[in-house]
Amino acid sequence: GAVSTESPSATLLLDVGGLTNCLLVLDAGIAGAAVTNASPAGVTNTLYMSASGAVHVGAGETLVLENDLCMMGTLYKRGEGTLVLAGTTFALPSLVSANSTITLAVEAGTVVGCGAVTNVLVMPGKPDRSVAGSDPSFILADTPQAEIRGTTFLSALSWLATSLHPGNGGFTQLGGTVEPGISWLTRAQIGFAAAGASLGGTGTYNLVNGMLRVTNSFVLAANAGRGAFNQSGGVADIDNFVPRGGEVRLTGGLLRVDRFDNASSVYCTWFLGGGRLETKAFTTTAVTLASPLVFTGEGGEMGFVLEAGRSLTLSGATSGSGGFVKTGDGTLALAGAGALSGLVTVSNGTLTVSGSLVGTNDLLLLEGSLTVTSTGTAKLGMLAVTNGMVTLESGVVITAERFSLAGAEWPAGVYSATNCAALTGDGMLIVGAEPGEWTGAAGDGLWSTAANWVAGILPNSLYLAADLSAAVSNEATVATVILDLAAVTNRQLVLASGVAGAIVTNASPQNATSTLYLDDNGVLEVAAGETLVLDHDLCIMGSVHKRGEGTLILRRSTYALPSLVTSGPIIYLYVDGGKVINEGAMNNVLISVGKPSCHDDIETPEFIVADTPGASLSGKCFITALNALASEPGPGVFTQNGGTVAPGINWGVRIALGHTAAYTEIEGTGTYNLVNGTLAVTNELRFGRNGSLQNGHYGIFNQSGGVADIQRLAGTPGEVNLSGGLLKVSETTTDMDARVLFRLGGGRVEPRGPTWLVLRSPVELTGLNGDVTLAPSAGRTLQFAAAAPAAGPGGFVKEGEGQLYLSNTNAFSGSGLILAGTCTVAEAGCLTQCTNLWVDAGAHLDIRRSGGALNTNLVLRTAAEGRVHLNFEGEVEVGALVINGYACPGRGQRYGSSACTGEVDKVLDGTFAGTGVLKVVGPQGPQGTLFGLR
Repeated sequence: GAVSTESPSATLLLDVGGLTNCLLVLDAGIAGAAVTNASPAGVTNTLYMSASGAVHVGAGETLVLENDLCMMGTLYKRGEGTLVLAGTTFALPSLVSANSTITLAVEAGTVVGCGAVTNVLVMPGKPDRSVAGSDPSFILADTPQAEIRGTTFLSALSWLATSLHPGNGGFTQLGGTVEPGISWLTRAQIGFAAAGASLGGTGTYNLVNGMLRVTNSFVLAANAGRGAFNQSGGVADIDNFVPRGGEVRLTGGLLRVDRFDNASSVYCTWFLGGGRLETKAFTTTAVTLASPLVFTGEGGEMGFVLEAGRSLTLSGATSGSGGFVKTGDGTLALAGAGALSGLVTVSNGTLTVSGSLVGTNDLLLLEGSLTVTSTGTAKLGMLAVTNGMVTLESGVVITAERFSLAGAEWPAGVYSATNCAALTGDGMLIVGAEPGEWTGAAGDGLWSTAANWVAGILPNSLYLAADLSAAVSNEATVATVILDLAAVTNRQLVLASGVAGAIVTNASPQNATSTLYLDDNGVLEVAAGETLVLDHDLCIMGSVHKRGEGTLILRRSTYALPSLVTSGPIIYLYVDGGKVINEGAMNNVLISVGKPSCHDDIETPEFIVADTPGASLSGKCFITALNALASEPGPGVFTQNGGTVAPGINWGVRIALGHTAAYTEIEGTGTYNLVNGTLAVTNELRFGRNGSLQNGHYGIFNQSGGVADIQRLAGTPGEVNLSGGLLKVSETTTDMDARVLFRLGGGRVEPRGPTWLVLRSPVELTGLNGDVTLAPSAGRTLQFAAAAPAAGPGGFVKEGEGQLYLSNTNAFSGSGLILAGTCTVAEAGCLTQCTNLWVDAGAHLDIRRSGGALNTNLVLRTAAEGRVHLNFEGEVEVGALVINGYACPGRGQRYGSSACTGEVDKVLDGTFAGTGVLKVVGPQGPQGTLFGLR
């Protein structure tokens, strides 16, 4: 009531030395309303707020407390308006200890701190993200008195035990000093959610100006929360930075860190576009940051300031269009995969590359040194050395499009310590050319001849690529080069000639087998319309990628480096594009085939096992027909035209048709085509697996030939399309429900387990390639469960001495041929549309329900020694009965055995058994009404 539409601003005097209450409200409903609660001139009075008290400020309104505020327990800020704390805010001194938790919980709107905040935990964050309204925020103003100290803890997310679905929260420091001093091991957790909270909330700390000082740990993300730290100015002085999840964005200011806790740093991405990062050397002089780094250039080039004797190692992947400036006499080490493309400037000290720097960015060496270790590689645009040294360890070859020394540009060529004073070590620098490009200049087609390669350098190094594109031309589209060395190692093999229909064979010498060793994260690239044939062994030393839309043919053995198989990492061949055709034995390699993104405008990648005598996949092997690394997976196809596929990895699942390592919102589709050969899965073939979820992604299993011998089918969603070959299965899991469809139109299904195989998913008998054969052997049962209704224009053939047990609704319209064993129509089963059912000599039809068990238009035919068991009470009607070629009289005639309990017209113990009655009613037409018109 202090304001009105005519007077939207007002000042009240708190003229009492101390006043205590539990609720302070400004909610006038007047846009722009502002009320100042002031102390008398020359006096500072205090408002005491009781525990669990609240200050409510309505949307669009502002309440300014110029008096001091004493909190006697947790205080809640509610309402979408703004609360300004212009005086001192503190916890009641008698309640303060080294670990007291008197909290200012900003649950809505904004709180602006203009004065000192002492012994209060600050927690802005929406308690429940389903509640409407903007994200709550706490702002520390840029005033001389602004500070947060004492028994204080910072969290930009609601971590209260009741906040199980927390929304976002923000803490913005425009100035002043923040120095939390609670006795906990962590004094700031940005993105701290309660234990058991669900994923979804993000806490954000914005440092614009001022000083943030954390004398123990500053944590991004805890439990299910996500943290963001944005610094555009000021100084952040942190002893232990713990980037667990979320992101860091630096566009200005100084970030000074003693150490990083990298246990979960891979889940926190750093965006670097300005500002400076320094190490403190408080507890360690050698610091490592393992998070992925994106150099944005948003606020200029990132600065790394390292004093003499200090080092910072960046072991995560680096990327982005920005660059950085290295200053100080210390060492900055790039140990991860690096593809940033901005300018790198080394003003002094040492830049060490033990990973990769291959973004073709310019590197300016003003003072100090650049060192590329034996494990490093660099591919630069311009390498400009003003007054420094480049050290290249033994075996290292780096490239630069241009090279200048002391302002003078050098011509293209090969440089080393012998012909360039700025280079030391036994490595080399190649300017103006890419080592590993085939020229074929010697004319002998041999790898070992130096003259066949650009600059005379054989691509026999972990850091070099072999490009065979120049082996063909428009005049000669087919070529063979000879890998006449027993073993060659490189990181990439390329055929991208631009020649339509180009075929290059990389062959072993006659009567010998050579081996190409491909480095971890290596690439086999074949351009669209071209074919690269590897007629030698291929040993992969880590996961590798097939890229490009062309075809790669693996003619001999492909295997993982043996020393990595037992205890080493999982080794994948990722088919990201085109086709891979395997004609030889492949051992201990996992296959992942599929588009990296559903948005890629390329043909669906395919891995093909050829129909050759030696084709096989075995050992520590797993197969998925999706790109396991994709976040938005496109489709993939695995086709087996022959050979033997027997994945043997020690996981519970050996084939997951649709599988991604991490959960994705987009559903991918993975397809396995079995055309010929043998597929042996001794544990589980799963249709879909989405990250940690056992189900998800769509799996398709198509079989037109060959033998599939599978212990267990599992998961959803997906489909089985059987049109030929033999499908043997021991069991299906209970989670295979209506989301999986079996289309059976040819081929043969056999239970391979000791007893029952149960199908719980819908069945469509398509008749596409004839009727499916269902062949349980003696002592085994194939059951169609009640949850597996069958339909379609096709039918089935029952073979084998075992049992086909129909406890489902069968609405297929084709025929059923019972040639051996028993077909049981169970109490819950029926054949509602089947028009012909044949019971062969020695075979059995066991009907266990009366009424609508069979189609009343069904023609039931039996051989002379075929048996029909009427194991029910009552009658079952059929359209016609034919026994040994004789059409029995119909139109109401009843048949049965001497054991039947109902009325029968004819007893046929040679054909029938059991207590039921079979009534022949003749063909039945549609029911309706006949009108006579005249």
